[in-house]
Amino acid sequence: MNQNEVWSFVHTIDQSHLAEGLKNNDKRVRKLTTQRIGVMRDPSEIPHLIEVLAQERDAYIESQIINALTRMGEPAIPPLIQGLTIGNENLRCASAKGLGGIGCVVAIKNLCAAAGDESPLVRRAAVQALGSIGILNDEVEATVLTCLQDTDRGVVINAAFASGDLGCSAAVPRLLSLLDEINNYNQRYIIRVLGQIGDTCATEKLCKLLVKNDGQGNAKVTLETSERGEELVEALGKIADPRAVQPIIQVLIHSITTDNDNQECDTEDGCTPSCSDEFKRARPSDIAANIHRALVQIGEPAIPPLIDTLRAWADKEEDNEDCTGCYPRRGCSVCIVSVASEISFILSDFGPLGVDAVLKLLDDENVSVRKLAVNFFTEVHLGEKRVMDALIACMINDTEEKVKTLAAYCLVDGGQKSFEAIVSAVDQLHRPFSDIEREAIRLIGSEALSNLTWCLNQTDEERRCAVDAFRELIKFSPSQTGMESVSDLSS
Repeated sequence: MNQNEVWSFVHTIDQSHLAEGLKNNDKRVRKLTTQRIGVMRDPSEIPHLIEVLAQERDAYIESQIINALTRMGEPAIPPLIQGLTIGNENLRCASAKGLGGIGCVVAIKNLCAAAGDESPLVRRAAVQALGSIGILNDEVEATVLTCLQDTDRGVVINAAFASGDLGCSAAVPRLLSLLDEINNYNQRYIIRVLGQIGDTCATEKLCKLLVKNDGQGNAKVTLETSERGEELVEALGKIADPRAVQPIIQVLIHSITTDNDNQECDTEDGCTPSCSDEFKRARPSDIAANIHRALVQIGEPAIPPLIDTLRAWADKEEDNEDCTGCYPRRGCSVCIVSVASEISFILSDFGPLGVDAVLKLLDDENVSVRKLAVNFFTEVHLGEKRVMDALIACMINDTEEKVKTLAAYCLVDGGQKSFEAIVSAVDQLHRPFSDIEREAIRLIGSEALSNLTWCLNQTDEERRCAVDAFRELIKFSPSQTGMESVSDLSS
């Protein structure tokens, strides 16, 4: 048959003859007939589907038959349960898959028994079905643990995935032992399952895969492949054990410093001939998002180690001579990501807890730490009075001019609120404005004027808002802005 003949045959065949289509010699006819039955969901076709399931040798068509039975739902359960114990290996295996697809709770006991079938294919399908159903009881747990010790590699792998789907903590010791059998099992799959289970018993082993000790108290990060590193960090984040924080931070430092070392290439084609073979196999920077997410998932216990690392690296990373000290995540094209800036970026996702931790750093005795702390804050943070007050205090009272300047530039993002806060703070001191304070005010006014100019060609509403904002700015203290000549806008 050509394709047109196949379509014509299937779509014109009488419903009473669909069973014949399931047995047709042309596999295209069998496939389309099966799909048609699945759409019809006619329970009367179940016996025919079961019959051909025992004989079908094409894997795709078999999956379509199972899918059709799954769509039948409850009426298909009794014959599928019966199929677990009678018929050939193909039918027993397919019946287990079908029951798993339906999510048949009443078949759990039967599937546990099928997990002891003489055929490894049936055992694989049965334990996989138990994972799909997702109900963990004593009998299911015992079955999964038995399958994890199976002599067939496929059964063990399916049992591992099932233990993850079921959240079976009892399987963790065996899963950890499988990590050492790297010739038989893909470590990434096992690591993923351990993260899915989320048991802290796996923390130590997973951390050791990230960081190895040379026996003399020196630890180093080892990432054989970037994919495995991503899986390890992601799993540790899901487990959320505070013991994993330091190893994850070590990976963060390794990834950034390795990347920065390899950005020094000055060849015409931009290659990095100095890269080690290990680095070429694994780009540690690829796991940055996983590291960020994992530390946030661990939560508050991760903050003190992150702050300690921030302090430790503040002096190690010299300012880029071409950059004014901006926060790299703000989009500076000059800055490259540093350990300190990346940690600041991570802390920003801790919400109020992260803000509280960084605010304390504004009083640190180390100038480099205070500079990093100031650069942490963005326009979003300036909406909080405690942040605004802290930055103004920093601009007015800090002993280091660079820190005061950074605080002033940061406050500019606060617009009119920063303007009012700065003027009020200086007025309370009953002294003239310093050069830095006056520069901050000038920049705020300049930005407001620029915004007003841009809005002149926009909608009436946008123009009105811009004019109102500029009028309020000048009304507050035109003499401090240096814009007395345009104060008539407020009249």
